[in-house]
Amino acid sequence: MSHERESLLENLKSTFQSAMTFLDTIDPTTVIFHDSGCTVRDLIDHVAMWEAEKVKGLDAFVKVDVYITPDFTVDELHDYNRRMRDARLLCSVEEVFASWRSTRHQLIAIVEAMTDAQLKSAMTPPWGGAETMQAIALAQDAIRHQEEHMAQIMAVCTQDSRQ
Repeated sequence: MSHERESLLENLKSTFQSAMTFLDTIDPTTVIFHDSGCTVRDLIDHVAMWEAEKVKGLDAFVKVDVYITPDFTVDELHDYNRRMRDARLLCSVEEVFASWRSTRHQLIAIVEAMTDAQLKSAMTPPWGGAETMQAIALAQDAIRHQEEHMAQIMAVCTQDSRQ
């Protein structure tokens, strides 16, 4: 196993565990974005949903196919995210967290199963478009996306705890 793959797998595991440890200490109904009413639960659902799309893209790539997220265009990202949020509002916090846990396990399993050549190969990302990216970069983007939204959650929740 290459050092790059080992590092990616370790980061997929450790960043997820760190996020879950922090999330266990806060109220998942805390509002993160007051303009939209988006809560911790909503942001984690958003992270899990996009991570599931990455898993579908990597799975298709391994099968020498391409997966494109249905009913999505980059120009309509915010509308798409809002539609997905609205469609899953009835999911409980437990369901959302379980979904993310399952999806992260699937992502780890796919990365473990891919060859080094596959990880370094160009693929079409699930959001489509003309540009390709290395498969390993798509997996790394799951961490980047998680960290982006965890930083937003932590900023609000640690500020709330200081008041």
